[in-house]
Amino acid sequence: MKNKLIATLVAATLQFHAAAALAQQAGGQCELPNGTATTANGSTPTHSGPLNPVDGFPEYLVDSNGVAAQRCLDAALCFFDPIDPADPFSLQIGSGGESFWWGADATVSDAAGNPVLKLGMAAEAAIMQTDAAGNLLNGSQAAFLRLRFVMGVPVDGTYTVKHPYGVDVFTVVGATGARDVFSTIDKGFAPNSDFTGSVGPFLVATNAPAGYLGNNAGGATVTGSPCGRNFVEVSGVDTLGQRVDFGGGVFVLRENTFSVQGQRYDGRVQTPLAQTRMTYSRAADGTGQIETFANSSATATVTANDGPTTPAAAARYRGATLLQSGPVPAGHGIDSLVLPVVDASALPPVVQLRATDPSAATATDPSALNLSLVDFVDLKSAVYDANTKTLVVTARSADRLGNPKLSLRGFGDFAPGSDTYTINNLVAPPASVAVDSVGGGSDSAPVLIRLVSILAAPTAIAVDTTKTTSRTLALSWIDNANSETGYRIYATPAGGTQRLVASTNANISSATVTGLDPATTYTIVVEAYGPSAVSASDAFVVTTLALPLAPSTASAVISSTARAIDITWAASQDPDVTGYAVYRSDNLATPLTGASNLSAATLSFRDTAGPVGASFSYNVVALRARAGVTDASTPASSLTLVTPSVPAAPTALAASVVDQTVTLRWSASATATAQQVYRQSGTGAFVAVGAPLAASATSFTDANLVGASYTYRVDASNWAGTTASSVSSSVNVVSLGAATAITATANASNQPVLSWTDNAGGESGYQIRRRAYTISATNGAMTVGAWSTLTAAAAVTGVGSKGSYTDTTAVANTTYMYELAPLNGAVVGAVANSPFALALNGGLPRMGAINTATASVVGTAGQVVLTWTASTNVSVAGYEITRCNSVVLPILGATQVCSNAQVKLGNAVNSGGTVDGRNTITFTDNTVARNTSYVYNIRLLGGSGTGIAGTQLVLGKTASVR
Repeated sequence: MKNKLIATLVAATLQFHAAAALAQQAGGQCELPNGTATTANGSTPTHSGPLNPVDGFPEYLVDSNGVAAQRCLDAALCFFDPIDPADPFSLQIGSGGESFWWGADATVSDAAGNPVLKLGMAAEAAIMQTDAAGNLLNGSQAAFLRLRFVMGVPVDGTYTVKHPYGVDVFTVVGATGARDVFSTIDKGFAPNSDFTGSVGPFLVATNAPAGYLGNNAGGATVTGSPCGRNFVEVSGVDTLGQRVDFGGGVFVLRENTFSVQGQRYDGRVQTPLAQTRMTYSRAADGTGQIETFANSSATATVTANDGPTTPAAAARYRGATLLQSGPVPAGHGIDSLVLPVVDASALPPVVQLRATDPSAATATDPSALNLSLVDFVDLKSAVYDANTKTLVVTARSADRLGNPKLSLRGFGDFAPGSDTYTINNLVAPPASVAVDSVGGGSDSAPVLIRLVSILAAPTAIAVDTTKTTSRTLALSWIDNANSETGYRIYATPAGGTQRLVASTNANISSATVTGLDPATTYTIVVEAYGPSAVSASDAFVVTTLALPLAPSTASAVISSTARAIDITWAASQDPDVTGYAVYRSDNLATPLTGASNLSAATLSFRDTAGPVGASFSYNVVALRARAGVTDASTPASSLTLVTPSVPAAPTALAASVVDQTVTLRWSASATATAQQVYRQSGTGAFVAVGAPLAASATSFTDANLVGASYTYRVDASNWAGTTASSVSSSVNVVSLGAATAITATANASNQPVLSWTDNAGGESGYQIRRRAYTISATNGAMTVGAWSTLTAAAAVTGVGSKGSYTDTTAVANTTYMYELAPLNGAVVGAVANSPFALALNGGLPRMGAINTATASVVGTAGQVVLTWTASTNVSVAGYEITRCNSVVLPILGATQVCSNAQVKLGNAVNSGGTVDGRNTITFTDNTVARNTSYVYNIRLLGGSGTGIAGTQLVLGKTASVR
């Protein structure tokens, strides 16, 4: 909860009634006279102590028994609203919105333990209001004595409550058993006063800890009742005049124990402390100060520190700072402190003043005030001209960085940036005026009435630091004259002669002075002049800004990767620098293109237009731009540079070739920074080969070339340009690409004849190798032989032409695979493989067909037995058998057309549905159905793994199962 506030009527008696409850009132004694209530008239007077300057409440309370209590802020023994750590005033007073000097509560319950009456008694301190931010509002303190009854009864009737301070009677109509009576009696009081409220003297718990009036724990017996009644008693009579039974035949309820809290006064008062001024001032450049004035006792020490809610990053006091003690009027000192602040861009929102009196250390406590920091407002003048009926108010906030808005109280806001507020046609001026700032500050002054027009001198000469440069001053003043012709501004440099530097027309209150010298102190005088009078202002001393600090270092480096010079510099240490400009020594009057106003964060520039083969340097200056005027520092010069000329060309370029690789060698240029190899194929264009080379490289290898004629050149380059070497002599590269379109046919002698298309260029011939494949006639297994090299074939000239070779050493009835590769001397090119070839009697690897085959039905089980003549082709490894339900006979060499898909028979010799072995000549089909006709086909299969493509279809055989 941010702040708990109590709605209390101060200095009056307010009673609340629930369900037609009525508290009857009479007065004068502790006992009940004539059946009427005493309204706690048994209470005795209480005295309040002096004002506590920290919390704004009386320092202590003293009852008629001499018991003195102070505000109890011990959370273990007393109740109070907790401190809000974000609220400076809550931190100052040590609590939230509610706290107590003393309190005592009692609860009277029936036989069943149900509460019937809750009696509250207190001496309470409360903060009644909060500000817009929800913080406790200093000045809304309320101190009061309270007596509160909260009672719920079983039936309608009249109930009598006897308590430590008297007897009260309540009549209840419409009883509910809860809050039938709610009655509060509050009596406010002020510091240093005697008063009587609804409670007093204070009840003290018999088990109270030392220094306290109770422990706030409940169950405590007490002393202190002025009526000798240290208990609470409830009884009642219903509407029929019968005693009210509270349950179990109990007609009178009594409670002898209380919950008591309070702290005995320790005899110490707060050290006197009062703020007289807490303001700040700051210039446009962020420098500033905090002005602190305070009143305390003559022997007290007063310090200032950042407030408890100030973030550490915003701290400005850097620890407690001692205020200087001034004169001592009437026994009190005026302490003051002006604390310079280097960076006032962020100020502590709260400053804490702390006063300690070491000479009265046993009688006083240190006082600490958390005070808001406001800007200093100076109301310089308020002049009413009776002739023109014009009131001119001149005021200024000392916050020239934030420039908070000013307003003339009761009239309106100053114009932005203006220090004057003018009211025209004002018949009767006020006696005084006040100016308020949104920064929190304010000032007031009496109104001066001017009855006679005179040529008054200008006042309040000021310089706008945001527009000041090394050669320019922006001046302003208050125009006090009403008949001037104009104004003249004179400037006198230190040790120099006064001269007129600017002039204005009448009714002008500002001027810009130019043509001044940097870092020079001038005495400025502004003079109002008319036809017969001159009135000069007081002298005003001001110093022009020094030239911006130049960059501390600068350097220039020729780029090794581009035609450029990179200029870098260290940042100027001047915080006012807004940018940089770069000049080259061949034109010191004009910055380089793009470098006339670089940003303050830019510390480098690349010049891509520097002269070739020249000696020159760079200058870097820091800039400060203000109000349309730019100041330039003295230059920071770079090292002198000599840029290179175009490099000499590489020489002695030679090219040699081995196989498909060309090697280049040359003599490198001494002034190059990089090299690049270029290649030309035939009469085509030169193209770059590979990545750029280092300047020192003298060789290059160009590999994996295709067959062609090549020439080369090498280019050398540097910052200034590129030159090319002479073109190398032509070199020829032989391409040994693999042959394509390879075929194998048989000649008239049944010898394998290989043919191919040549893809090599300039080869010396072909290398031909072969290996034999033998297939077992029994199980179709294949045996692969080793490679053997045959006599080389003749060279083939021209890519795309045809080559051929006849194998005259092939063995009859043997399947071969051939391998051929182009040759260039001893170098073997890419390899290509031929199709399989069946040598001699077998001819080419065509399976052929079986011309003799039978299909017959055997037995009653419905079996079909197929028989055929074994193939004599040595490339045959076995047979594949399929069937279909069709009587259409196939044509030799054609694909059988069936009414259903062909299916390999599943009970063949192996899982693939084939019969292994060239010599196998029979197969029995056990999966046929009765009364069905089938067509069987037998295919010849090549050896497994030989790569012989396809099978050949034999004549279909028909069998009809009955």
